[in-house]
Parts: sequence; structure tokens; C-alpha cells
Amino acid sequence: DTNEGMVVTAAELSEVSLVHTPAFSEAVVSQVAASAEATTEAAPSEEDVNMENETPEVETAEVVEASETVEAAAPAKQYITVGAPRALEGMTAGRFARAQLEAQAGDRDAQMIVQAALADNTTTTAAGLIPTRFLTEVISVLDNSRPFVDSISREALPDAGMDFKIPRVTQKPSVAQQAAEGDEVSSTAFELDYLTVDVKTYGGGQRISRQLIERSDPAFLDRLIVEMAAQYAQATDLFAFGVATSGAGTSDGADIYQSIVKGIADSSSVMRFTPSHIVVPASGSGAITLEKLLQQVDGSDRPLFAAAQPQNAAGNITQGSTNGTVAGLQLVVDHNLGTGNTAARVYPSAAVTFYESAGAPVQVSVQDVSTLEVEVAVYGYVAAAAKYPTAVRTLTVTP
Repeated sequence: DTNEGMVVTAAELSEVSLVHTPAFSEAVVSQVAASAEATTEAAPSEEDVNMENETPEVETAEVVEASETVEAAAPAKQYITVGAPRALEGMTAGRFARAQLEAQAGDRDAQMIVQAALADNTTTTAAGLIPTRFLTEVISVLDNSRPFVDSISREALPDAGMDFKIPRVTQKPSVAQQAAEGDEVSSTAFELDYLTVDVKTYGGGQRISRQLIERSDPAFLDRLIVEMAAQYAQATDLFAFGVATSGAGTSDGADIYQSIVKGIADSSSVMRFTPSHIVVPASGSGAITLEKLLQQVDGSDRPLFAAAQPQNAAGNITQGSTNGTVAGLQLVVDHNLGTGNTAARVYPSAAVTFYESAGAPVQVSVQDVSTLEVEVAVYGYVAAAAKYPTAVRTLTVTP
């Protein structure tokens, strides 16, 4: 039964020594040859008879050296204990199962066999069976808001043309007290010119293979349209802000609150009513940002604009959000401004008008059957008119 151990049929020996119990049962020393030559047996002589009572001399025996290669004719079952785990040839399922049982019972030899027979399998050796999963979530800052555009007046874009003109009064007629009855009344020419507003096109496009459109998950095309629409919103919001502030006036104060108050007064003198909004970046190097507004405190170190109680008269920015009022103005925090627009602005919503084509942004796609590709784009026509440029006030702080 070879299931009880390993059978060794041959081995190369580097050294042979005479031991009491050899490694192989057939390797025992079975015969010793004397060094003296053999003699023919004869009848005892008288001299031999006289020497029977004497102790004979025994010549030293010589051990016959074993051959360097000992091969067992009928080898017995032998158990080999290995010093380190190694691969075992000829291991069958039955032998391995038996070795497992003996190993659990504490047999050291069996434990070494089991340890040697087990191969290491990891995610590296079986890399082809380890799939990579992609979630449907896409990491991206998706912001399609237009805070500044939403804070100014809006109009539909004219249905034709790449520019349009808005009449503008340059000289108002005069009215004055009549000096005396029969005298001529005041008369000043009523003069007008026009403001030319250019229509701008904002859009973006991609060329996509049909395979990517039809085999992607999550759907590449759907995500692409959403991302381009968000970029369209941010770009057009920044465009409107640039038009509104290109001819803005400047209002300065010794601190943040005084600068805001000065901006309110300067703006109201242009259109003869109080401005409605103040737009600030979230943070940055500007003198007035959302961060700096939240840092403002009164003489008792109480928040000036973000008070939890309505005891402060300066304003009330809702804690945990960008909503609220500052000195009676509606607060607008616009993340689209970026680092290039660091100053706060005070303005009435009627000072600037934003025009946009209906349904913008519009999605359009064209298929190229020769390459199985699709060209996809989103676009829109926009315009912005700064009707009262100096009613928009850029706020500065000079301590």
C-alpha cells in the first residue's frame, strides 16, 4: 500500500558508514572476509595436537566496503521528513486526503507533506479572474447655476441678426419756471442715440464613436451633454458679469461696511433708486468676499452680518448658506467669478439686461456613417447690455 508513505527506489550516496540501523534494510553488512588466505583441511599432526590447548592468534578482519550506489531490489516503505515545504511529485487526491487527516492528528511528517502540497494562490496569480468594477457615479463638480445672470433683468433675444440697437437718451428735454406771462418756456432739445449690443455664440462639441455611445455604462453621451450644459451656464454667467462691470464706477470706504454704504449711495444717484444686489466671490484676495463678510463682528465680537439673532441691523446672512442680506442688499455669491474677479459689486438688477435665445443651450448631433461617429454639440446665442454702467459700483476698502 503506497498510500502509507513514500517509496524510494534508488539514491546516490555521497558517504557510506557502518551503522547499527541503516537507512535501507537491504543495506546491512551481511558478510566479513578474513585477510588470511584459505588452506586445504588435513589430518591433524602431533604438533597440532600439542597446540590445541594454546590460544590461537586471530588475524584482523577487514570490512568489505559497500558500493557507492546501493539499489534496493525490493524496497520497503520509507517515510521522509523534509526540512522545508517543497512540491511533491506523484501526490494523488487519496494520499493528500489521508495526509490531511494525519496532519490534523499531529503527525509532523503529514503536516510537512500537506504544507508542501498546497500552492499559494493570490489575486496576483489569478489576475485574469479579478474584474474591475466601475460605479455609475461620476466624480465631477457639476454646477449649472448662473447667480449673476439670475440677479439681473432678463429679456428674450431678438429672432434675427447678430446685433441689435437699443435707443438711449443722451439729452433730456428741460422744464423750468416761466419768467413771466407771455415769456417763452424752457426748451432743450431731446436727443437720443443708441446702444449697440452684439450677439455672441457660446457652444462646445465632441466627436464620439458609436461604440462609445452604445456600449458605455454609465452612458457617455448623457453625461457629456450634462457636463457641456454646465460649462455653458458658467461661461455665459461670466460673460454677463464682464459686460456689466466693464464700465462700472468705484466706491471706496474705510472698512467693509462703509464701502458698501458708499456703493449704495453712489449707485442710487445714477438711477435714482436704491440698488438691489451685492455680488461677492466666495473667497480670494478681494477686500470684500463671503469669507470676510462672515468674519465681521461688532464691538462685542458678535457677528455683524451672520448673527443668529435679528439684533444686528447691518444684515443677516443665513448661517450655513449663501442666502441673506447685507445692508439691505440681496447677497449674491458667485463661484463662477474665479480668481480674476476679486472685488465685490453693488448694483440694481435693472442696470444690466441679459438676452438669450429660447431653449438655450440647444443640443445638435450629426452622424458620420462612414466612420460610425457622431458629432455632438450644445450652443446658444446670448447678449448682455449694460444700460446704466455707472450704476454698477466696484467696492474698494482703503483704511
